[in-house]
Amino acid sequence: MKYFTLLILLFANTALAKNYDITFPDKVKTSLGRGAPQVYIFDKNQTLIYKVKRQDDNLLSKFKLKTPLADSDTLKQELEFLMKEPLIFNGDGFTLIAVLLDIGGKCPPCKAQMDVINKIQRKFKDRLTVHTLTVIQSNFAPEDLPERYRPKLIGKQKTKEK
Repeated sequence: MKYFTLLILLFANTALAKNYDITFPDKVKTSLGRGAPQVYIFDKNQTLIYKVKRQDDNLLSKFKLKTPLADSDTLKQELEFLMKEPLIFNGDGFTLIAVLLDIGGKCPPCKAQMDVINKIQRKFKDRLTVHTLTVIQSNFAPEDLPERYRPKLIGKQKTKEK
């Protein structure tokens, strides 16, 4: 019976991990901005303890951090906006969110970051839930982007037309 309970817990935590496809216009409407890969680590209390907007090969050491970051609630809301559902946390360990690019598979840092995350996931087993948000290629008009990105794109379009 003890092993059966452990098996159910392992399956439940693994089943909670999800992959989400998001669009570039939706991503830049949040504080996540444009870059990738990005990694966010939440502890069992659903508190953000680490965030990085670049590849981090030393990610394993970040799970020892204890100081909560100030923008935890805002980030949770923005992630839920992108996922279009409530964020599911691991109540026994950590929840890691990886934001990646999949524009024609041309993001070597994203692949390298996922390799690091997969190694960590094997080490932590059921104490780590990993959700991935992948920016997929999509068609959009400049009007779909926040104002801060529009002048750059519209200016480039006018230059090309001349």
